[in-house]
Amino acid sequence: MQAWKSPPVFTGKLWIWQYRQPKPGWRGWHVSADGQGAQAFIALIDFLRNDDASYRTLPLEPVSEALLRGIGYHQVCDRQVSKLRVAYSSELAGLELVEEGNHLQLTIRAAGYVDLLACLHRLACGEGDFVLHTYTKKGRICWHFWWPYAHKIMRLSELR
Repeated sequence: MQAWKSPPVFTGKLWIWQYRQPKPGWRGWHVSADGQGAQAFIALIDFLRNDDASYRTLPLEPVSEALLRGIGYHQVCDRQVSKLRVAYSSELAGLELVEEGNHLQLTIRAAGYVDLLACLHRLACGEGDFVLHTYTKKGRICWHFWWPYAHKIMRLSELR
């Protein structure tokens, strides 16, 4: 029997949303995190990979107008959820993201976590404006990753 380990504490901020009427290249889920949020998400994935039977639910930050303006797409946020339930499965390959009520269910599978970790590492370093494509039973899903401090950059520019 495997000894129980305490999960890592989730700190930082994580945002996930969709736009109301996105252009074709902007369809899918949009993700941003501050440095602490990205690092905490990485630690959680590592924890779940070592405990195949577990899952954890993360709080998501409300998407603000400042965050959307900082990204610069000038579209209205259509859907956002308040929680992200993350589970790991060694059974299948890939990533699956499913909306269930007011939360998202993310299942990370054995071969799919590497690309997601790479994206989260880039966010933790302050990078943004890149896409991860995943495939599910319903087809391709695009994950758009945005600069973690886009909302702060916009506030500084508003002072000028």
